Amino acid sequence: MSGTASPESQLAPRWRRGRTQLLLALAVLPLLLTGICAALAAIAMAAGTGPWAALPAAGALVLAAIQIGWLVRSGSADPSSALKVAFTAGGATVLVGLIPSAGMAGGALGGVLFALGLVLVAMSCVLAARGHRTMLQPLVPELGSMPVRLRIATRFALDSADLVSSSLVIGLDRIEWTARRHRANGGPQVDVPVPFHQLRGARPIVLPTAQPWLSLPDGTVLHAPAGPAVVLSTAAGERMVPVHDAALLVALLERRVARWQRAA
Repeated sequence: MSGTASPESQLAPRWRRGRTQLLLALAVLPLLLTGICAALAAIAMAAGTGPWAALPAAGALVLAAIQIGWLVRSGSADPSSALKVAFTAGGATVLVGLIPSAGMAGGALGGVLFALGLVLVAMSCVLAARGHRTMLQPLVPELGSMPVRLRIATRFALDSADLVSSSLVIGLDRIEWTARRHRANGGPQVDVPVPFHQLRGARPIVLPTAQPWLSLPDGTVLHAPAGPAVVLSTAAGERMVPVHDAALLVALLERRVARWQRAA
């Protein structure tokens, strides 16, 4: 591949594959599921059920439209959310459309169509996850030049056995990392945003020993283990974030900031 090739041309093959998978997951399969609900409604009405039997199919169509709308608006900009959209909308379609339709249709054919609908929902989730991985995995510096939200895992350790999650996101105009302690009522969360206009530079480092990193509002402390990290120089001082590949994060960030500066 030519050294002067643009990031768009370098990523084009995987981008096309990923978009096709998201199209199948969030447009084609939801519409097929709506068709199954419509077929079940037709069976129910043929058996004497009133026109209101079509209501679940209408609900399925609305949910399919929501998925297609998200795909058009955000599919290429935030493919890491595709699985969440497919799972949430697919589950809602099962509850709102598929189960009521199958219940009214009844019979062996209704059971077969119900099972097929569940398979379509599962396939939608699988393809949504594959589309995300195809577009964004593996992470390469060229992705920093693309208008897409990049989610990157952070490294942390806890003094207690709490359920805590943390991640870093490179957006179109900022980098931010977040940590959350999971509880039934949501749990405490901390967000650290660094807008690009406040960013002065980034450099990779290696932490020789573990050190405190983030403190949640309830006092839970996340520690950065020894290993790679990135130090961000900002207008308010330096901030450190531990990641698995510090050099890659710096390369992604440099490309993203350059893209932001060109757009500004």
